[in-house]
Amino acid sequence: MILRPNWRLNTGPGNFIMPVDPAFPLMQGLPCHREDSQVGIDADGHDIGGIGDGGGTGIVFGNSSEDPENIILMEGVRHARLEYYNWEHFVRQFQYAIYRTDMIRDTIGPRRVIQYANLARTFFSETGPVFFGAGWYPDNIHQYHEAALHNPGVGLPWNIREIGWAGYIETMACKVDPNRSRAWLQMFLSTCEMAAIPGTGQLSSGPNTGGGPTVPVNVQYSFHWGICAHAAICAARVLHQLTPLWVIEGMEALDACSTQAGAVMSFLYSEGGILKVAQGSGQHTDPAYGWWTTNCAALAQAYDPSWKPRAMKWFAPTGNPEQDRKFTLLYRGIA
Repeated sequence: MILRPNWRLNTGPGNFIMPVDPAFPLMQGLPCHREDSQVGIDADGHDIGGIGDGGGTGIVFGNSSEDPENIILMEGVRHARLEYYNWEHFVRQFQYAIYRTDMIRDTIGPRRVIQYANLARTFFSETGPVFFGAGWYPDNIHQYHEAALHNPGVGLPWNIREIGWAGYIETMACKVDPNRSRAWLQMFLSTCEMAAIPGTGQLSSGPNTGGGPTVPVNVQYSFHWGICAHAAICAARVLHQLTPLWVIEGMEALDACSTQAGAVMSFLYSEGGILKVAQGSGQHTDPAYGWWTTNCAALAQAYDPSWKPRAMKWFAPTGNPEQDRKFTLLYRGIA
């Protein structure tokens, strides 16, 4: 096994810097775990997670611990799953392929990255069907691109968490394969740019499907927006393009809205060029603070260093040291 020298200096699809965190103990016996109870192998030797499990610390933008034996083990177990994680949790499927690619000099990591990216690209295809009419709304980037083209600046009825993870792994695939077509990634960035509501960067608009109702009904989930925004930062960086304006506007709008509310709230909507907090029983503080700390650190590296001192503004300890470590990864990499 040969490790890449200084691998923490150029990680993931965004080429971001990771801090030096302790290695996890060697995973031995069954069952066994790496980070927490949702990252590990069960008594039968299978990946422990369900296809759509929520919670845990597995939704994360990078790895900072040098334990290559565990990385290889978890990457293999995830790849051997009979049923892959669903699109909202697809990061759990591909994350160890990225960590393996970042840390270890072998061909398996990059091949798996390409495999997962091809899977997502096939589903959310840039050449998929387009249809505007009753009864069917194709779920692919081609459909969303045409919808945004015909009605720009008002958001789209799409799942930006799913499309964000697709964009994230596609960006990594373009990083490991310089000859890979950039067509999907370009369409992803173009679609987001056209769909974004001016002044707020809001990309999606729809009802809260995971909890109580909100007023108004059609809102955007900050957690999901942060994932898609991070994917767009990475994509623009790999394509040597400017950081998208809607990301910058969205971060500024999120900060202003959170200052007014006293916290980063989950469900927001645009009105008069500003973000507002929705009301109703479904509202709550965002579990990842809209990925504020992560995306400030990403912007500090990809766009403007002045975002660095703003990164910890909305972070608050969760009571879970492992979760807090993950939320601050990118910031601690440049602190």
